[in-house]
Amino acid sequence: MTKLLTFLGTGSYQESEVFIDDFRTKQKIFPLALVEFFKSQGKDLEVIFFLTRGAYETFQKEQVKEFCESRGISVKIVDISEDEKVADFVKKIIPRVQDGDEVILDVTHSFRMLPMMALIISLYLKELKQIQVKIIYGKYDRDIKTTRCTDITEMSETIDWIYGTKLFTNYGFATQLSELIKKQNEKYYKNNHKKNADRPTKLGILSDDLTKVSESIRLGSIQLIRNSLSKFFKDISDEKLKRDVSEFVPHFAPLFEKLVERYKAFHIENESLILNEEELKSEAELVKFYVQTGDYGMALRLAREYIKNVLLYKMGKHDEFLNISERESLPVKSNVLFDARNHFAHFGFNNLPVSPDKIRAALNDLIEKIENGNLDVFFNEFTPEKNLKAILTPLGTTQGALYTVLKNYNADLLVILTSEEGNKLVDEIVEKSEFRGEVRTIIIKDPFSGVTEIRDILSKAENYLENAREIIVNITGGTTFMTYIIERIRDRIRYGKSIKSVIAFDERPYDEQRKNPYVVGKILEIA
Repeated sequence: MTKLLTFLGTGSYQESEVFIDDFRTKQKIFPLALVEFFKSQGKDLEVIFFLTRGAYETFQKEQVKEFCESRGISVKIVDISEDEKVADFVKKIIPRVQDGDEVILDVTHSFRMLPMMALIISLYLKELKQIQVKIIYGKYDRDIKTTRCTDITEMSETIDWIYGTKLFTNYGFATQLSELIKKQNEKYYKNNHKKNADRPTKLGILSDDLTKVSESIRLGSIQLIRNSLSKFFKDISDEKLKRDVSEFVPHFAPLFEKLVERYKAFHIENESLILNEEELKSEAELVKFYVQTGDYGMALRLAREYIKNVLLYKMGKHDEFLNISERESLPVKSNVLFDARNHFAHFGFNNLPVSPDKIRAALNDLIEKIENGNLDVFFNEFTPEKNLKAILTPLGTTQGALYTVLKNYNADLLVILTSEEGNKLVDEIVEKSEFRGEVRTIIIKDPFSGVTEIRDILSKAENYLENAREIIVNITGGTTFMTYIIERIRDRIRYGKSIKSVIAFDERPYDEQRKNPYVVGKILEIA
């Protein structure tokens, strides 16, 4: 429905010839000319008059209600005072407008601060209830006694630009600005059909570029960011685009240079991803951007990858930059940033909560280290003091599988999941295999279905393997349930570790294996 929100004053009105687009009529009161116009357009119209006590007398005297109702137009009256407060005006205007309404705000006969109040509230309604707001004013020429309807909706568009600027300045969102540029571009083509008319030619490109840059930053893909920024900076070097910004989107022109400078901080001219100091500097600036705009989730995700990239760079592994296996197995000492990243990367569906205060402090500490510019600080802080090689294995009531694993792989640490019965075999197997490392045993009371023991077992295994960077995971031996738990442990500790899963088997007859278990069998590496 079309809602005409309008006012009346207390003065006397003189008849004039009213022009609204190609429509003309004679009226003393401009809102009534609007009623005639919208009636001729076949609009489903409701007129809402905001009236003071004095204006209500004018309303009655000019028989405004009778005029509207005789034409089948519904009229509502809202009482206001001459010193109406904003909060009170909001309470009165909001219930009158519904989702999807087209709102025409006529400020011709309003007075004092009411036009400004009505304008601001209408813009609020535009966002709150997804309505279209058009603001008009009847400009009266006393000399020739004519009134021309003037569309002043552009005033509200300025506020849209202010909002878009605030979104970018405070939060780094450029999509609102992109949308406003797109609308401005479309308006020039829609309203100007002359063949040789001066119209923008590059605003559509700029709008698309800003959308892609903003989306890639919010999605958090370094490759998308590189590609979108490269296109953006290439396109804005075009003098025609700069001219279009200056001539056709003057609201955006003052912000344009600031936006360019902000993006330039983490832009690299070479689209290819190469691990060097320029790349690391760019990533550091992007971390700062995320923190400054309050996007802590994305800051955590990038901080983790940035630290890994620093370590890869200092270790000379430049070619392993995009190798997922190398990145996941890279030995990195865990801290608040890594724990928080793991928590939020899974949207909190785990038992690794970290307080927002600690996250902010850790990110600010990271930025301080970044600004000091010493990469050795990161290498020393995040490289583990120990780099142990470990074996993780189940053990049932036979010795052969574990013996074969220990004879095939050297390790500093052996972590065994076994039952009370299987634990009796550990010392003998260790002695026969001549294993010289540290041995840690985790006892499972019910090796067949001890579901309630899983959490405690996972915690112990994670603690024992904390400093292990290379792990051989044997999935042979013990019960099926024990193998399941070993796989759970492997999945839980896989980050920052190089993991290889193996199967040990003996091709000899079973009786022979029982009689002489200490024969080295075969190993099948499966991952």
